[in-house]
Amino acid sequence: MSAIFGVIFFDGRPMPPALLKRMAQTLAHRGPDGSVIWTASGGAAKSDGEINAGLGFRRLITTPEAFNEMPPLRDEPASLVLTADVRLDNRAELRAALHDELPPAADGSTTVGDGALLLAAYKKWGEACPEHLLGDFAFAIWDERRRRLFAARDHFGVKPFYYFHVPGRCFAFATEIKALWCVGEVQPKPNERMIAQTLLMAPLEKVETFYEDVVRLPPCHTLIVDRNGARQRLYWAPDLSRELRFKNDADYVEGFREIFREAVCCRLRSSHRVSSTLSGGLDSSSVACMARTIYRAENTDALPLATFSCIWPSLHQAHPRINEVSWMQAVIDGGDIEANWMHGDTLSPFTDARRMAWHADHPAMAHNSYMELAMWRAAQEQGVRVMLTGMDGDTTVDHGYDDLTEYALRGHWHRLYREASMLRVNIRASLHTRRHLMWYFGFRPIVPRCCLQWFERLRPRVNPFTPSLRALPGTGKSSFIQDDFARRQGVESRLDEMAETSYESRYRKNQRRITHWENIDWAGFTYGLEMLDSMSAAFEVEQRYPFFDRRLIEYCLALPLGQILRDGWTRSILRRAMEGILPPAVQWRPHKADLSANGKLKLVEIDGPLVESVIYEYNVALSSYLDLHAMRTVWERYRADPLAQHAADTRLMIAVALGLWLQDLEPLSAGQSG
Repeated sequence: MSAIFGVIFFDGRPMPPALLKRMAQTLAHRGPDGSVIWTASGGAAKSDGEINAGLGFRRLITTPEAFNEMPPLRDEPASLVLTADVRLDNRAELRAALHDELPPAADGSTTVGDGALLLAAYKKWGEACPEHLLGDFAFAIWDERRRRLFAARDHFGVKPFYYFHVPGRCFAFATEIKALWCVGEVQPKPNERMIAQTLLMAPLEKVETFYEDVVRLPPCHTLIVDRNGARQRLYWAPDLSRELRFKNDADYVEGFREIFREAVCCRLRSSHRVSSTLSGGLDSSSVACMARTIYRAENTDALPLATFSCIWPSLHQAHPRINEVSWMQAVIDGGDIEANWMHGDTLSPFTDARRMAWHADHPAMAHNSYMELAMWRAAQEQGVRVMLTGMDGDTTVDHGYDDLTEYALRGHWHRLYREASMLRVNIRASLHTRRHLMWYFGFRPIVPRCCLQWFERLRPRVNPFTPSLRALPGTGKSSFIQDDFARRQGVESRLDEMAETSYESRYRKNQRRITHWENIDWAGFTYGLEMLDSMSAAFEVEQRYPFFDRRLIEYCLALPLGQILRDGWTRSILRRAMEGILPPAVQWRPHKADLSANGKLKLVEIDGPLVESVIYEYNVALSSYLDLHAMRTVWERYRADPLAQHAADTRLMIAVALGLWLQDLEPLSAGQSG
């Protein structure tokens, strides 16, 4: 988790010596292990409108190879310069394929850095080089001969890449948006389309940011920038027609286990001690236990594995569903783990809010991010720079409810009945009755829409399992959004359009794999991963995500019917693959925890004065976007009984985060205009 940045002037103007230095200083928190700046021809003015380029890098060492590599890397014969924030996971494969392109190490060693591999890949494959890469990366290569910049971002957007572009004049990019303010032409003007989407809790954009002048390079895209403009290209998409065909169930389980093991193993490559989050849930426990198993097999001195967990002892009795200690302890009792406990009941949703908002560059409103803050801070104190996490195993492995629709569509009604019956027993919930499961996930999605609408007019009801035309989150007043503002931005019409498409493609046609991939490819993950990257950078901690491994995602998407939902167990393939690795109590744990009680209570007990300062005192900018009267009414009800107000905490947090961001933006905007 280092930082990259750069500026290209296409109009021949000189590169101010202080510009790249200011960008480097702005990103200093991301690179305490050194900084290097490169400029073409020393940054002097060019004649006849020639191009002037400058690239920079700030280094946070997180891999052993990074000690001997400091971008920007130059290949003088090929006239190439690379800056990259990169961790490659298929190093052996790349070294074999790129042997002729790799220069000998300057110190005579056989160690090859990830940056050198990346530069060699561009020399061999050109614009197609990202198609050969596995791992997390964001990089830019200045190609002097072609007079253009080539950039790319990893498959799921773990590494950020933001940029500003005026065709024919200027292109500037950086790992964090705040570095772009150093370029005088970039103005921090709020993007009202993004504000509207945020208030409606419906992230739709992978390109736009919260600023009019700044966009992001979407995940899994390349970018070419020259004097004629900028061109993006999608370089990878999963083959949704592919289906695995093995001889027996054991082969599917073994295949998953091997790929999951590799997804964890390659993320253990670190120059410093590695840690893992541990919530006691299926995902984080699987990552931690697999890491422990790998370390044991390698007989490494990296053990014990450090884990970081949040607990809420003062709330355990009143809110038992927040208590996951028994499942955490089951993992810890397996040995070779050094447990670190964070007392989440002393924290609140807006802990360190101002600082985190500065790092995030946009409204910092992840519901449970205050827990990560506590873990990152503790990790930094122990010299930990790498933290593995189970985000978002729920989506990659999926729960398998769409399998019920597939059984109904294929006429396998006996199997539908059997799975619904066993689900009712294994995972008990108020709406997990056989009748509800068979109807809402089995038959209802394949009923023609005209018949369904007629049926629902006769029997109107609200049900969280109903995939209706308004199933996407957030509408109108429920998010405090001003009606005029919502209409002006056209966001609700886009939600209607998406919901219409969602019904047609996901339910009536029942394309199971398309639904699964759409969930993985959700724009909200792009936003969330970027926010976590920026906020963890404040503590010099790099988060790594085994469940966002391309190989693992391709495998899960290709699983045949009956491998994810099986014998009444959701996410069955992961549960079966972790046999003998996970404690049985965690392996077959039916429910997730409910951590909302602490956030709801502390929003009043600790953050109450901050909330009220935003919604009562600071209202000039907010009133353009929010119905402040409705917001204050909800707050008064919420303050009286936080636990009784369903979803009000989320809406309030979003509105307050937006208000804090707008406050911080005012002096920045004034400084830029001045």
